[in-house]
Amino acid sequence: MSERKRTLSDYFTAFKKLKPGEQTASDSAETISETASSDPGPSKIDETLEESDESFENLQSTDSESLSEADSETEDCEAKFESWIKSRQNPELKLSSRSHVPGPLDLSQTKVDEPKQPVLQFYPKTKFLNKFRQFNKAWYNTFPWVEYSVSADSVYCFACRHFSPHASDQNSNVAFISVGFKNWKKAMDQTSGLKLHNSSSDHKSCMIKWSSFKQIKASGEGSVAGQLSEAHLNLVKENRLNVSIVVDVILYTAMQCIAQRGSKENSASSNRGNFLELLSLFAKYNDVVKKKLNEEGHKNSKYTSPKIQNEILFIISRMTLEKISTEINKALCFAVICDETKDISKTEQVSVVLRYYLDGTVYERFIGFHAAQDLNANSLFSYIKNLLLRCSVDIKRCVAQTYDGANVMSGRVGGVQKLFTDEVEQAIYVHCYSHRLNLVVVDICRNLTTANLFFGLIENLYVFVSGSAIHAQFINIQKELRPNKKPIELKKICYTRWTAQVFACLSLKKVFSELLILLNKLSVSKSAQSAEALGLLHQLDYTFIFNLCMYSQLLSIFKNASDYLQKVTSNLSEANILITSIYDTIMKMRTDDKNETFMEIFSETEKICADNNIPIEATARRRKMPKKYMSYLVTEELNSLERREIFNREDYLHKIFYPVLDLITNELQNRFEKNSPIVNACDALHPENPSFLNYDKLLPMAQHYHSELEILQAELKIIPNTIKQYQIKTKVNINNIMDFIDILQKYDLVFPELLKLGVIGVTIPVSSAACERTFSCLRRLKTYLRNKMSDERLVHLAIINIERETAKSLDTSKIVDEFDAAHKNRRIILH
Repeated sequence: MSERKRTLSDYFTAFKKLKPGEQTASDSAETISETASSDPGPSKIDETLEESDESFENLQSTDSESLSEADSETEDCEAKFESWIKSRQNPELKLSSRSHVPGPLDLSQTKVDEPKQPVLQFYPKTKFLNKFRQFNKAWYNTFPWVEYSVSADSVYCFACRHFSPHASDQNSNVAFISVGFKNWKKAMDQTSGLKLHNSSSDHKSCMIKWSSFKQIKASGEGSVAGQLSEAHLNLVKENRLNVSIVVDVILYTAMQCIAQRGSKENSASSNRGNFLELLSLFAKYNDVVKKKLNEEGHKNSKYTSPKIQNEILFIISRMTLEKISTEINKALCFAVICDETKDISKTEQVSVVLRYYLDGTVYERFIGFHAAQDLNANSLFSYIKNLLLRCSVDIKRCVAQTYDGANVMSGRVGGVQKLFTDEVEQAIYVHCYSHRLNLVVVDICRNLTTANLFFGLIENLYVFVSGSAIHAQFINIQKELRPNKKPIELKKICYTRWTAQVFACLSLKKVFSELLILLNKLSVSKSAQSAEALGLLHQLDYTFIFNLCMYSQLLSIFKNASDYLQKVTSNLSEANILITSIYDTIMKMRTDDKNETFMEIFSETEKICADNNIPIEATARRRKMPKKYMSYLVTEELNSLERREIFNREDYLHKIFYPVLDLITNELQNRFEKNSPIVNACDALHPENPSFLNYDKLLPMAQHYHSELEILQAELKIIPNTIKQYQIKTKVNINNIMDFIDILQKYDLVFPELLKLGVIGVTIPVSSAACERTFSCLRRLKTYLRNKMSDERLVHLAIINIERETAKSLDTSKIVDEFDAAHKNRRIILH
């Protein structure tokens, strides 16, 4: 028999030498190698097969031509081999741990993956003598087996990493397998580098095995055992169906934020957790799942353990991140949004979101949490870098970074933004607009005495009504007076929660009459709360109602702006226009000679007072400090300690209304007029901005992002007429920056520099609201009952839940393939 025909007969002889019960799946591979090595003239293919770790993998790598050319002796061996396979199946086999693939983590991790070949805008350069050299992406086409690691700036061989016998040696330092090649000067020499490796015998053997592996996967024939036995194929189908249902159940519970595990998962428990209970529900309607869950299935091959759940969650989250990273690498650039919060177990979780523009849409994609051990700038920056590395995203393509105003993040000397710009010069820092706008409101509430007293009283009302007995009475009063409307709850004042103050004012204003009835009933009762109710009722006077109407109207302006800034579609140019419009609106109220806004608020106050029998004019006399204490005063300024009553309209205008407007305008100026010229340059990209297409306004941004200034000037001369003709032809108005970019993409060859600046303009984040949304998911996932969840499991669940659209689009069969390829020895046969 020829060397090409020496296949199943040799393997059967090797297996036959072992007695039943003495061999495990890992031992069988060694026996095959020892037996095959006694053959005096094996071919290179057989030598490679003999050195493989797994017997089934050796059988899969056998050339299909040898099966068709086998003689009668081989056919007899095939029949014996099939019966031997069935007799040797040992139910006591244990699952092996996850196999380790040599090389960095940003390379392929399983055989079913494709070679990782990231296409970067700029590859790192290394100096050889007097010249700088770098990796060339054209080598992907010349050598399809090439994998490039961004973290190591080196190339590896996909075939040798997964199919070479050296890949299993943890201590080996073999080039292109565990050690990358990065000598770019000699990369294309005939006697070294890529060409030498491509012509080596070991590499060719690995390429043959890789090719055979892909053919088997493409044909769906599976392993040799699957080709020989129809029963085996049916078993594979059953197993894949069962694992697919397990995957779907895990995916469903993860996307719905449902806990998978129960406190007791044994058969005697009445509630074994959502995961096992859902599988039991499937078992009622599916015989395959029923067989696997019941006694007919082996206890160690049900694949329902927490370890398997974690493994499947890891596979789904990794595939989700791979899809996201593929999109990001297609985009021109991206921006980083980062924030941190403390979960229920008191662990600081750093959330990282990437923002990018692709195919006419702006995306903000979550890439993971990181449990922070330290909260210094160096540690936080390293967390961000590690998450980008895990997603195979080149940090050099980052154009902006957005955080809140915490000093550790925004510090100009040692903050995260400084460390980031030191490494990526073009990544400008943008202070979150939502945080800045909220700080304006917080400063109003804390720095004005009248505002501080007003919001303090609202908080006291909320606490008082929140008592169980009082709250029930409050709801009953609302139902009696408004039977057809849903009861309204009072809202809590929270200075860190955006728009909390305006919601507190609006809700109190709607149920003010019902609240007065409640306080009157409690004040005349003989309950323990009667004194407190009387005190609160006494403070709900005309001044309080005026403040309530005023802040409800003023803060509603901020609410509309805050709602826009939290959208994914928000951008700097429109945000700047919005902030400017708020400032102009407040200034118009302040400079209006007729005081129309004030008169509107004053009239509304009088109406509410009239409806609720509240005196419009103050009746209390002015309180003065006794003369006998005046000698103790050092200056006249201390007379301000006396209580000043407000009696007429002019007092409300000059002592309450104007001070609030003055503080708002000052805070808006202080917090929003210090933007960098690069941020302000985005205004020149908005069609409705007066500085639209102004070269001087665009210049700082163009210089920062290395645009060709001469080309940009030429484009600015052509684009106005192009826009005009486009609007006439299509009858579509260009109203915002997204419409403007849409035109530029249609004529991308004519306006490359403007298109570049436009894409960067919409990529720069306005706020860190995307991270705040991930914190909401964090609170739903890591609850009081799930506070012992591991950080790794939390990250996988969060990625699946937040990026649910991407997770839903994953092919279940590919997830099963990844699950199958993650281990070399599975008790359940999946291929």
